[in-house]
Amino acid sequence: AAAAEKARAAAAARRPNERVRMAGLPPGWAAYVDRRTKYTYFYNARTRRSTWQSPAGKPARAAGLPAGWKAYRGAGGKLYYIRGRTGKATWDDPRLLPGARVL
Repeated sequence: AAAAEKARAAAAARRPNERVRMAGLPPGWAAYVDRRTKYTYFYNARTRRSTWQSPAGKPARAAGLPAGWKAYRGAGGKLYYIRGRTGKATWDDPRLLPGARVL
């Protein structure tokens, strides 16, 4: 019985942390819930950086964005864009993407 419990605990420790949806994260970032502490942390797979503090920027004004897009200003001052329907974030201005309607 003790061996079975130990095996279950070891298997649980190998399971990946649960990914959660969080609005406003810059491109490349994802939010996860730490199994042990139950706190949300943030991870960027490209840079392999993790942090307990949200890297989400502040909403920013950007005139003429296509419908459903929102602009955010990151910590470094650079704008990034999120498509509301899909939650996809990009550094590329959607007003300049091929097929985007220019106002």
